[in-house]
Amino acid sequence: MTDFHVSTADSDLEEMAKQRQAREDETIRFVARLSAGWQKEHEVETGKFERQLLLEHCQASVDEKILLHIAASDLALSSLLGECELQVAKRLRTLIDNASTSLSLARTLRQVVACRSAATDRIQQVLQSTAVLRGQRLMREKPHYLRRVA
Repeated sequence: MTDFHVSTADSDLEEMAKQRQAREDETIRFVARLSAGWQKEHEVETGKFERQLLLEHCQASVDEKILLHIAASDLALSSLLGECELQVAKRLRTLIDNASTSLSLARTLRQVVACRSAATDRIQQVLQSTAVLRGQRLMREKPHYLRRVA
């Protein structure tokens, strides 16, 4: 009788392990699909922002265009993070009565806000670098702008 219980317990453990593995596989596939969707949306948004920046900086050199592409990518990221921020805030507002869920959502919101703030800072730095490059090029090409004041 004990052999039957041991073999049943072993088969139950094996079945539970298979179910857990199936859930993990499904989660991995879901995250991969979600990531692919985000990446596609990010590429589309990056293209829109890049076209807009290149229209505003039509005389940009190659190195400036590279920096503008980086800024466009960060702008798209910041835009998506802003949408996430709104969604998490809405969910937090509707689930305010559930303390554990509210705490978890508040932490998530704080992390999303911090990521968006970092992306915004990086955008400013990249655009400042672009302006510095343009200024350096102007000074190199037209040195008569540099007069000695003494």
